[in-house]
Amino acid sequence: MVLGILLYEAVDLAYNTVKLTYNSVSGIYNWYYKVDEKEKALRHMETNTEHYDRLKLINSINILSERLKHIEENMTPHIHPNVGLEIKDKDTNSYPYITDKIEIQEIE
Repeated sequence: MVLGILLYEAVDLAYNTVKLTYNSVSGIYNWYYKVDEKEKALRHMETNTEHYDRLKLINSINILSERLKHIEENMTPHIHPNVGLEIKDKDTNSYPYITDKIEIQEIE
């Protein structure tokens, strides 16, 4: 039982010594090279913001892709009464697809 207490105290002492040494060395390094904690926090925040914006763009692209697939599925071929499925004339009133089912929504 005494051996367990001695081992626990030895490990605790070693941990605290390493922690104190690391904090001292990193503090001296930051002081000598003028590394500011605010700069580190700002860089970290900018990186998070860029990552969040990139995720929003990817999500918007996915939403638009799904909407485009939905629009393509809702488009049906227009059957011209004289020609059948093909429209050979350049009439502006004759469209190859009916687009009455398309819904347009705003993206935030």
